[in-house]
Amino acid sequence: YPPQPTYPPQPTYPPQPTYPPQPTYPPQPTYPPQPTSQSGYPQQTCTQHFHITTHLNGYVLDIPGSNRENGVKIITYPKNSPPSDNQLWKFDYQPDGTFLIISKLHGKVLDCGGQTQGTELIMWDRHGGNNQRFRKEGNHIVSLSGLTLDIQGGNTAPGAHIILWSRNNPPSNNQKFDFTSA
Repeated sequence: YPPQPTYPPQPTYPPQPTYPPQPTYPPQPTYPPQPTSQSGYPQQTCTQHFHITTHLNGYVLDIPGSNRENGVKIITYPKNSPPSDNQLWKFDYQPDGTFLIISKLHGKVLDCGGQTQGTELIMWDRHGGNNQRFRKEGNHIVSLSGLTLDIQGGNTAPGAHIILWSRNNPPSNNQKFDFTSA
């Protein structure tokens, strides 16, 4: 295996409260039947917004500072109450069974820039390319390269970055996410 990339040190944050080992999430919503494309896959855009919640500590994917620029790196952060647009997402399902993850804040989409291990997840204008398309495999969100979303280094502090990484075996909570109602 190639050596793992070296990352700059993460900022130091005050200790966080202890969380239960496995939070219980409500079931994922079901969608009404939609017309199908010629390939037979459903064509649908989810109009409801969701949090993307990690199993690691219950934090959600967050656009830091509600930044509207292309290239801003996605982090995990405690869920805001009331919900804020920089933590809310909807899904645009594609004819091939993949989906785009769209921010409520500005309509930009999650983008993995590159398709290599260690690539950081960013926000970018929607173009629908392979680097903006994902699929759900159980609790994993997987890019078209086959790499899964991963909280870098299993970092439990607010502000931890999301990267692409090979799926851990056995599975680990820093690679498991649920779509939870806002």
